[in-house]
Amino acid sequence: MQSTPKRNMPIAKPPVGSSSWIVERHRIYAPCVEQTLQAEGSIEHHALLFALMSPTTRYIKLHPHAVFIESRGNSYTTDMVRAFSKTAICCNEFKQSTDAEKPKNVAKYKQITSEFEEANTAFSVVTERQLNAICLYANAKILCRYFHQKPPSKNDKMMVLDIAKRHGPMFMLSLIRLAQRKKIQYASQIVWFLLAHQQLDADLAQVLTSRSRIWLNKESGDRYAF
Repeated sequence: MQSTPKRNMPIAKPPVGSSSWIVERHRIYAPCVEQTLQAEGSIEHHALLFALMSPTTRYIKLHPHAVFIESRGNSYTTDMVRAFSKTAICCNEFKQSTDAEKPKNVAKYKQITSEFEEANTAFSVVTERQLNAICLYANAKILCRYFHQKPPSKNDKMMVLDIAKRHGPMFMLSLIRLAQRKKIQYASQIVWFLLAHQQLDADLAQVLTSRSRIWLNKESGDRYAF
């Protein structure tokens, strides 16, 4: 008996205009697509920041997919498509947790997830609870800026990491001053760059300051995946 072939996702339609009821809009430059993207609402804005900081993100597009959901008999548009490689794609819907947990929405997203999976495409609903669990928005905003800055020299980077390795957990300001004693230029920017790229680690459930304790991240992973 022949197996049923996987169906392809419908071709994405061109982006449509923003809904008139949305009053909170944010523009963020996305280096991975060399475009400025417009996020609608705080959840989408925060999720975009986190996605841009992820080393696994290869491509991002907001509001691109118009898909016909056969089990529901109508079309559906995702909020964001995020590509991790040429074949790994995830579509996200951004919702307040109170809305996402309503029985009618739970049932709807279950149907949508099933049909996306048939097309080898992941689908997930992202709420403010998940984003808050990743790290505070204040941290994400500054780390995103340093994530995309010009990388430091390999020598300077390794010297800072070596200091962190030899001294263990310490205040951020202490690490910066030790690096400055080694005549490392732009020591503060390098420390922030290494934090953004997860080579240094910290408690991201607290707002990062010069008094934050940081340490060498021996098992850097994709902290910003959702």
